[in-house]
Amino acid sequence: MANYKERLLDKKIEKKLKSTGGILLKGVRFCGKTTTALHHAASSVRFDESELIREQAPLVPKIVLQLTPEKAAKCTSLNFVIAGVE
Repeated sequence: MANYKERLLDKKIEKKLKSTGGILLKGVRFCGKTTTALHHAASSVRFDESELIREQAPLVPKIVLQLTPEKAAKCTSLNFVIAGVE
C-alpha cells in the first residue's frame, strides 16, 4: 500500500502475527481496520466484494482462501472457484 500511514499498533500487530496465525482488529467504522489488516496481510480474500465468493466460502473454504485477489475477481461460477480459476 503506497499511501499507508503508520499506526501506533503496527509494531504490536507484527509481533503478535509472528507468534499467532492471526489477530482480530476491532474498532468503530472507518477507523482504518481494513487498511491496517491489508497492510500486514501476506494475502487476503475480500468477502465483501464478491457475492459468489461469499456464497461458496462455506462450501469450499480451503479453495476460496487460496484464491489470489486477481483470481477471485475472475470468479463467475462455482466451476471457476473449484478449478482455482485457471
